[in-house]
Amino acid sequence: VAHKGKYLHNLGVNVSILAMATGFSLGYGKEKLTPLGVGALLHDVGMVRVPSYIIEKEGALTPDEYNRVKTHTVYGYRVVLNEIGMENEIADIVMQHHEMYDGSGYPRKLKGNDISVYARIVSVCDVFAAMIKKRSYREEHLSYHAMKNILGGSNRKYDPDIVKAFLSSMAIHPVGSVVELNNGVIAKVVSANPELPLRPKVTVLIDEFGVKPGTGIIIDLESEKSVFIKKPVAKVDLKQMLGEG
Repeated sequence: VAHKGKYLHNLGVNVSILAMATGFSLGYGKEKLTPLGVGALLHDVGMVRVPSYIIEKEGALTPDEYNRVKTHTVYGYRVVLNEIGMENEIADIVMQHHEMYDGSGYPRKLKGNDISVYARIVSVCDVFAAMIKKRSYREEHLSYHAMKNILGGSNRKYDPDIVKAFLSSMAIHPVGSVVELNNGVIAKVVSANPELPLRPKVTVLIDEFGVKPGTGIIIDLESEKSVFIKKPVAKVDLKQMLGEG
């Protein structure tokens, strides 16, 4: 895959790391993490059959080009199973990682639990890794926005249990990160919420009037239904807000 460009090579490594972290969140031991990690690493091996000009193309693909890309799942399955000689559970990851939970994916339009659980994991990790990677024709997405997009596809495109485990392993709003709330408050995350990852507990750094409170004011976003996180705040922006820049 490496000769098709660093993008695909690095994507395989990143997806493998993310998939194993998600598997760990699901309680997987070595016997499950090993095939999951290997399958994730090789998930796009079929791309060797797709012309480089399509993989490296700047902008949207034509319908014909997209159909050509879609063949990589079947070709990769044959390579992994017949040429490399790996187990069916690894080959199934390669074949099924573009199947969607609602049956809208490819190549076979499998649905729900008909899709290998390993492939369901890799599907989520593949989308996330691709979104946060900078391409020649677009900037990378912030991890926060990529995770929000995945969360929005839960119950439809992605297995909700897998999404929950993925977000748990990633922490959509890690403890210590700074966010802006919809009421203008700038706050720091002090406690994650595994059940509702978009609603952690935060402490106020700058209130809605631009004042830095003297004592820590904690807001539990699970309880405060009208308040929600609007966007993450970069460190450089926080320094300017605090007058330290």
